[in-house]
Amino acid sequence: MAQPTKNDRDFSRVVKISSALGMGAMAGFLYSIKAVHPSLRFEFSFGAVLIALLVGAGIWGFLAVIFREEEHRAEGMTGRGKFLSRWMLLFVAVTLVATIAAFARSLRGVSGDKLRDVIEGTVGAILFVSFFLYLLWRLFRFLEEDSERNARCIEQAEDSEDEK
Repeated sequence: MAQPTKNDRDFSRVVKISSALGMGAMAGFLYSIKAVHPSLRFEFSFGAVLIALLVGAGIWGFLAVIFREEEHRAEGMTGRGKFLSRWMLLFVAVTLVATIAAFARSLRGVSGDKLRDVIEGTVGAILFVSFFLYLLWRLFRFLEEDSERNARCIEQAEDSEDEK
């Protein structure tokens, strides 16, 4: 069974720390936004720190599970795909609920006639980002397939050279 190298451990530690700090800081920052109309107003509070710590810890734990599953997969342990899928579904569900709750909370001070404009803009932004992410996903799939094709061509070229 192959143990993770020091570089692998360092990489996973850097990813976990940077992701936890970045997502925690972003969540704390977004929590401290109290109004955006008519002017932008921030209130730094205990709640912002608490949210930052909770989100940071959640991201750290989630990534720890992801990296642990990768180590198990590298060691040849199979049958743990459902475990990872459940964690992914839980993460997506919690993130979705938190996003909707934050969006609803931010709409508290918006008047009824402006509410429709805000919701239409949000739906438009979601559609645009979804389309962009779809294109990005297709690009990565293409690059992965191209990389595999190139590796096979190089392998075939090396085999033909060995035969000569």
